[in-house]
Amino acid sequence: MSLLNDLYETYAYRKILLFANSRGCCDRLFSLLSRQGAFQSVTDLHYSNLNASTRRAVEYRFRRREHALCIATSTLELGIDIGDVDSVLLYEPPDSTSAFLQRIGRSNRREGRTHFWGISRGADAQAQLLRFLGMLNMARRGHIETPQPKTLPSVLVQQMLSCLYEKKTITQSALCDLFPDQRDMIATLFEAMARQQWLRKDRVTGLFKGGRLYRDCFLERRIWSNFPDMEEDYVLEYAGEAIADLPKFIVRQLELGDRVQLTGKRLRVSYCPTHRSNRNQRAFLAGCGVSGFL
Repeated sequence: MSLLNDLYETYAYRKILLFANSRGCCDRLFSLLSRQGAFQSVTDLHYSNLNASTRRAVEYRFRRREHALCIATSTLELGIDIGDVDSVLLYEPPDSTSAFLQRIGRSNRREGRTHFWGISRGADAQAQLLRFLGMLNMARRGHIETPQPKTLPSVLVQQMLSCLYEKKTITQSALCDLFPDQRDMIATLFEAMARQQWLRKDRVTGLFKGGRLYRDCFLERRIWSNFPDMEEDYVLEYAGEAIADLPKFIVRQLELGDRVQLTGKRLRVSYCPTHRSNRNQRAFLAGCGVSGFL
């Protein structure tokens, strides 16, 4: 709070972008900064759970206002036009030097300079400060983490199942010839898929047929759906308007009378029917009601 007031009064910073590393942290900061200090009533939130129209409205307000604070996760690191920004604040260091550069790069380069502030806090404040200094040193030297090659076993499993569907039987050696860069992964997957009954050995040595799980998925016409089901998101409706998507694990934690800070709103769970209909994905209509409180 004091830092933001000083930036406003001493440095004449009128538009500030504050990055935090989690949505929960964004909500807590919003609860504090939107109600007092130099940026009260001109503070907005921006993160992935907010629906697209809400995020666009936040971007528009921040771009148009001459005096504003936007608290965001990585959603505003790149690619979104938010206009000129006087300074960027990093509430704890990000996970990588590339993210560090992307975040501070959103600052308006006054007089050819980038203005940013790093905030270290809590029991790990000293370690966080060292991480900030390390990232700044690496950035100045042009040293950025090398992206790690992405191994996607689930995609390879889908390709193996497609081969099995086409050929009726498969061999490990044939798949290694087809995917020469994935030999070790194929060996691991063959063992796992046989253990889980996606595959079973044929009478001919080295040949594999579809196992019980493959057969069941084949009969249900979902042979290419071996990925686990994604957990449903629920829609948070406030005053009759859908404002955010909430993961089920958050909804499950809510009890009658709970007071929570979500999407910049202070809410109270007002009812919880025993029957929940996931079909329409309305958490707070078919799962938990909420109402605003002061």
